[in-house]
Amino acid sequence: MYCEICSKKLTIFKTLKNFDLLRCNECDHTISNLKINKKYYKETYSQSYVKDKHKNWMNNPNYPFFEKILIFIKSKNEGKILDLGCGTGLLLKYLYKKNPKFDLTGVDIIARNHKKKEINFIKKEIFSFLPKKKFFFILSSMVIEHVPRVNPFIKHIKKISKRGSYCIILTINTDSLLYKISNFLYFLNIKTPFIRLYDPHHLNHFSRKSLEKVFKKNGFKIIKRIKTPITMKQIDYPYNNILMKYFLYLGLAIILKMEALFNKSWLQTVIFQRKT
Repeated sequence: MYCEICSKKLTIFKTLKNFDLLRCNECDHTISNLKINKKYYKETYSQSYVKDKHKNWMNNPNYPFFEKILIFIKSKNEGKILDLGCGTGLLLKYLYKKNPKFDLTGVDIIARNHKKKEINFIKKEIFSFLPKKKFFFILSSMVIEHVPRVNPFIKHIKKISKRGSYCIILTINTDSLLYKISNFLYFLNIKTPFIRLYDPHHLNHFSRKSLEKVFKKNGFKIIKRIKTPITMKQIDYPYNNILMKYFLYLGLAIILKMEALFNKSWLQTVIFQRKT
């Protein structure tokens, strides 16, 4: 199998219980070598996906991060805004509160909140969303790592955006301290943190290099990287054992402090501008 980003041959990075992790030695991109079909989607994105597995992430707004997005949007002073993969719509609701004049749309297969008539929430699969009018800002938080093929996802962004538009991508960062520490712990046979990071619902695992490279390949240029703040309220814990849960919480809190200090966050936010 070959890397979708730079066409180099992928090698086995780790063999997990039900799949292999394959890595590109050229751009450091990693993929989960899973068979993607209806069964995969049914099992991976069951009703408990939002309700239980990512309850904290979906229901706790990251206001410091939202503020950074707002500042950038206001600096450009124009345009329709789309949140592609909006989840429960936290970011859009924040933007509306800050400026009710924003033209806001959110698309997600789980988009169910239609209480805000001023925000156009659309329950639809991303690739089937083909609007008549194109967008000037496309926001996408923790979505691109879920798609089976990255290039078609970026091509779809181009299809629904204007030339010169901006795309703000938030995704995981395998260059981070959290990923490096989890790799070390896996070597010591402490596997849970690693398995948690490489959960089957993440199909693509981006390094800083691979994310930048795939967007450049598709006609975008990098504008800036945003330091991505993370709140502990957003973290979901896999343990029912309360002692283990708080032990993990303490470990993560220390790692996140270190990541902030050394600018090695496990999340990366990059602003790209469409050139072609």
